[in-house]
Amino acid sequence: PTNTPTPNYADYCVLQYPASFAVASGANTGLVYGRIYEASLTPAGGADPSVGAELGYGPLASDPTGNPNWAWFSAAFNAQYDNDDEYMASFTAPTVAANTQYAYAYRFSLDAGAHFTYCDTDGAGTNPGLSFDPNLLGVMTVNAPTPTPTNTPIPPIATNTPTNTPVPPTETPTNTPVPPTETPTNTPVPPTETPTNTPVPPTETPTNTPLPPTETPTNTPLPPTATPTNTPAPAMVSGIVRLQSRSSPGTPGTITLADTAAVFDTVTASFDAGTGAFSAAVQALAGGSTYILTASHDLYLSSQKTLTVFPGGTYAQAATTLKGGDADNNGVVGIPDLACIGGAFGGPATPCGTGNSDLNGDGVVNIFDLVLAGSDFGLTSPQPWP
Repeated sequence: PTNTPTPNYADYCVLQYPASFAVASGANTGLVYGRIYEASLTPAGGADPSVGAELGYGPLASDPTGNPNWAWFSAAFNAQYDNDDEYMASFTAPTVAANTQYAYAYRFSLDAGAHFTYCDTDGAGTNPGLSFDPNLLGVMTVNAPTPTPTNTPIPPIATNTPTNTPVPPTETPTNTPVPPTETPTNTPVPPTETPTNTPVPPTETPTNTPLPPTETPTNTPLPPTATPTNTPAPAMVSGIVRLQSRSSPGTPGTITLADTAAVFDTVTASFDAGTGAFSAAVQALAGGSTYILTASHDLYLSSQKTLTVFPGGTYAQAATTLKGGDADNNGVVGIPDLACIGGAFGGPATPCGTGNSDLNGDGVVNIFDLVLAGSDFGLTSPQPWP
């Protein structure tokens, strides 16, 4: 950018990254980046104390300039990019009952907050051809929490206990004894008396009272159990990868996201050769899925972290800087790397295993390559991702 001196306002500023994201209600947004150029302040290395940076959000499609409905948060210096200074900040998303979209932007002050230059996604400021457009702000989607399903307990099984009617005792028949037969007496006079036989009364036949039929219990069937569903849905992971001692990566690097439960295939993406930015979609289960995120690049040690994602979420990662010095790409900065660099010192790059001796990619093997490898001597892949 060129310098157009205008007191109290920046020559150039921009909402750098990301241009949009989604976040859960009440969750942290992750880092958002903005850049400023002011000819008298930013070309020197490091942050200038005269520059104040803020990240803010407010109603969608509204102009933040002097708008009391916008909330603002202080941003911290991140890195120097040529003549620009980059700042970073995050904030806690508002709590919402339904999915809601907001606008977000950066603003910079050169006079302790008395005046602000507001920044959109295509650049604003006092330089010729620049203007601030409220329709070109970042868009933040805040997702409301998903209601927790309730599980209705299964009613107990109704059991019909059969009723057993006791069997009345069988009546024992009464046997009337037969009286003994009277023996006739033979008397010479008168004639023999004919004995009388008293008939035996009939035996009473016992009556058998039939048992009532046993009631057959009925089994009430259980209602079917509802099988819970756990349908996967995509989540977005994004961030920026930088290379030590390089202003830009120069060539694309590799991003991998490996599911620790091995439910989903490993996702591979690239980070940009110019900005180092990346964005990748992964699948996530309703209860969350955990991934190992790795960034790698030739001649540099990889950087790695673990993160858990949920369906529909957007996860902006803190920027990571890959450590240099791995000239032979074996994952260790050691004696072979220094020997290869030293052997090619003062000339063009030479092969070192699957790598080469020009660590910083400036086209010549020199003291900068040796210093880079020496400063990281003994380190191995992967290094922690902040």
